[in-house]
Amino acid sequence: MAEYGVQTWDASGKVNNYGIKPVSVSGTLQLAVNQKTGSYSVPLPPGCKLTYYQIMNDDQWGTGRRKITISGGTATVSAASDTDYSAGTEPAAAAYLIFQIEKA
Repeated sequence: MAEYGVQTWDASGKVNNYGIKPVSVSGTLQLAVNQKTGSYSVPLPPGCKLTYYQIMNDDQWGTGRRKITISGGTATVSAASDTDYSAGTEPAAAAYLIFQIEKA
C-alpha cells in the first residue's frame, strides 16, 4: 500500500484494506420520484458481476421503496414494501442507478 493513508488488519493480522477498488461504470438508469419499474442490461465478461448504487437526483424523496434485483447482467426495478429495508431496496426517490462491472 502507499506510504500515506490508513492501513487496517483483520483479527489474524492479515491486511484487509486495499485502497480504491477498481470498477468499470457500465451505464445509468434514471428513475423518477415514486417510479418502481425499470430494467437495465449489459453483457458481462466472464468472471464479472453487475452491481449498482443509487444517487439522489433531486430533493424529492417520494413515497415507498423500490427493490433492485440483479441476475447476471440484468437489473430489474420493482415495487417493495414501504417497510422493507433489506439489501437491494432503496427509497423511491428521484435518482440515478449507477451500474458497474466488477470481478466476481
